[in-house]
Amino acid sequence: MRAVDKIIDKFGGVTRMSEILGKRTITTVASWKQRGRIPSSWNSKILLIAREQNISVSHEDFFDEQP
Repeated sequence: MRAVDKIIDKFGGVTRMSEILGKRTITTVASWKQRGRIPSSWNSKILLIAREQNISVSHEDFFDEQP
């Protein structure tokens, strides 16, 4: 599973993640999914928000699983 898909799933999907992040539209989060990555400038923000929302996301989740 790609890292972006794993993180978005942990947040409850594209719509829910955009709601939780508050500063991004559904289109933006969907574009992350389509491109296959979340901009690295968002990593620390996503980790902080995940912690605040009690969503299990770790630094390792930002890396694609290797076959």
